[in-house]
Amino acid sequence: MAGCAMLLALLAVSGYAGAARTSVEAVSVPVFYQPLSTWEIADESMKDVRMRLEEERKQEIMLLDSVIASPKTSEELAEQALAQKMELAARMETEAQTEAALSYMGYSQVYAICGAGSMTLIAPWQYASDDAIRVKLIAAAADQAQIPAEHVKIILPKNE
Repeated sequence: MAGCAMLLALLAVSGYAGAARTSVEAVSVPVFYQPLSTWEIADESMKDVRMRLEEERKQEIMLLDSVIASPKTSEELAEQALAQKMELAARMETEAQTEAALSYMGYSQVYAICGAGSMTLIAPWQYASDDAIRVKLIAAAADQAQIPAEHVKIILPKNE
């Protein structure tokens, strides 16, 4: 029980990029998430950034699954962990839909990272060198994520 309480405290203290709201029902934060600075993204390839995010999410899902399955977990804590897992799955689905829509539009090298009420696109320089293309990317991402366009940001890695 103490381990579950400590895990819940850890989840509550962790931060998530773009988190603009808090949830009473569930803590909406990846446990292993470490914010990426523009500098880090410039040093890593876009695929490396995406693989790093996917690995962190796999670890978070495994941790949430262990909390849910543990016989020592209270029913309330298990429900909170399940709600957090469902929110993470919804974000991942939004990312996949956004990337598919952008790919269909001809922008196949754009990665979407969904936060709570926000989205970050990691796009090659050639896609965002033109204002009209940037507007298209932001509008499509906002439409897919059902968020205001002001909540969509684009990061351009320098090494791509």
